[in-house]
Amino acid sequence: MPKESNQPKSDSRALRRLDPYNGSPREREENPERSSRHSSGEKARSRPSQSPSRSETRSRSRSPSEPPQWARELLKNQEEYRKELKRLQSEIERDRASMSTRDWRVSQHVFKYVGNKKQYELNNSIADKIQVALTTTDEQQRTAALNEGKRLLNERNKHILLAEKFGWDTVECYAAEPLAADADDAERIRKAVKESKRIRDEKKKGIRTLHYI
Repeated sequence: MPKESNQPKSDSRALRRLDPYNGSPREREENPERSSRHSSGEKARSRPSQSPSRSETRSRSRSPSEPPQWARELLKNQEEYRKELKRLQSEIERDRASMSTRDWRVSQHVFKYVGNKKQYELNNSIADKIQVALTTTDEQQRTAALNEGKRLLNERNKHILLAEKFGWDTVECYAAEPLAADADDAERIRKAVKESKRIRDEKKKGIRTLHYI
């Protein structure tokens, strides 16, 4: 029964849609407003069917499994933080191991001669720099450690050459001389030689005085 009651209504609507096309061409010209209203209504009814197609195209352009831009940036930041945290943890562990090793060295060795102690401490400092360069993941820190180790070696070799020519007391004066930013190294060496000579002369005078006593 409900189907029979709805059938006449649908037929009447279909007839009203076709009504503008049933007239003759002359009747269409005489009544253009009716034809235009009908055509605009048809266009309005056809527009909603186009918008889903655009949205479907946009949805197809982005893969459902691909995360949005903000999520990708968040994941990238988390990965960088994780690497930085891992690097800091490794540095802390390395510093702890280096401190414990250094404390063990100091407590285990008692030197008879000051020169041997200084050489031993220098070697340990260079070994620590090499250890940093081997374990760190930071390229800048690795380069800085290697450069510092190289500087210590070059400085020690220079001291050895000075000691070979002027004696270790001159090296002591040279190392104790404060180095200004614009200081000339040759002038620093001359001051060290002069100071070491003065110290030697004072020691000789003290020995002569003891002989007379």
